[in-house]
Amino acid sequence: MRNFFPTRMPEVNTQADLASIFRQARELASSAQMRQIVVVTPERTLVTKNCPPPGTATLGMKEAIRKLVPFDPPVNISVIAYTETKFFQQDPSACIPFLGYLMGMGYMGHNVVIFEGHSSAFLTGLQDAELLLIDEGMTAHLPTNWMEIAQSHMRRPRVLTFNRSGKFETRPLRPVENLPPHDYETFLRHAHRLAKEGKFSEAVAAYTKALEFKPDSEQAFYNRGFVQMKLGNLDKAIEDFTKALTLKPVSFEALFQRGVAYAQKDNFQGAFSDLNQALKLNRRSSLAYYHRGKILAQKQKWEAAIIDFSTSIDLKPTLEALLDRAGAYEATQQVEAALGDYEQFLRVGGDKRFGNRAEIEGKVQQLKNALSLQN
Repeated sequence: MRNFFPTRMPEVNTQADLASIFRQARELASSAQMRQIVVVTPERTLVTKNCPPPGTATLGMKEAIRKLVPFDPPVNISVIAYTETKFFQQDPSACIPFLGYLMGMGYMGHNVVIFEGHSSAFLTGLQDAELLLIDEGMTAHLPTNWMEIAQSHMRRPRVLTFNRSGKFETRPLRPVENLPPHDYETFLRHAHRLAKEGKFSEAVAAYTKALEFKPDSEQAFYNRGFVQMKLGNLDKAIEDFTKALTLKPVSFEALFQRGVAYAQKDNFQGAFSDLNQALKLNRRSSLAYYHRGKILAQKQKWEAAIIDFSTSIDLKPTLEALLDRAGAYEATQQVEAALGDYEQFLRVGGDKRFGNRAEIEGKVQQLKNALSLQN
């Protein structure tokens, strides 16, 4: 049996822009001009190895690869192996015992990127992967919770280890819902899941935990603020949206949500300012026009409110905007326009949602009576 280099975790460059490097690696590995596999070295340079020329693979080799990677179309494969540069340059096959298999995978069209699995690069290296291959000799040098991280971050959690006796083995992974959060990314995902399930208090705690790992996360501040609004904690929501905007000043979502929170606290000046800024960033937001219209209506600036409600309806008709515009028309004695909106509200079943049919029918009758008197 061939002698392989003993494994260890190499010294790595922790200052590199890993997202950019791994993106470039994927692009090289998927090049249509030449099939190749790509190694991200510990120094964070890229080394490519060309796959066999087209038409040279045997039927047996193809079948062996298909058993290991039974996916069609081709997938992204992340590989963790011993890649210390001086030894890899000396004898790549002595560093990576299954290098031949990897070359075959690249030959078959799969996107193969190899790295050493250092904790600083583990998440980035797994991003978008649909298969993870690991040299068993490297598992002792990986983060202790590497299987949980793989399960929660891969696009398709399938893991194979190569056991240096020459065999690949499938590693069983726990169901994702049972994973304990352990870092920023998994706490963030856990918080998102809790918020989606309506467990808002638990979601706030999870976003707070995520921020312990990444205190400058604009996304975590924004999402925690959104959940605080669901709980009615408007002051805390405004504080979180403000922190998010400090980190990312040009954020439509944070400006819009803070504006809505200000409005709910009757801080109309703050709300109007935020919604104006939000609309400068996104002129197609029907909700921003609607909420600004509500503020204008509360200030009894009816004509301006009607313009905003109308713009909101043009962009995306909603029952709320239709009903509020009807009220604004009624307040300005625009009887026919108000009657038209109330009747449309009833036609599309708005009363079934709001449970106010008798009230709206009363308004319709009053407006018809007023219209008949005018005529």
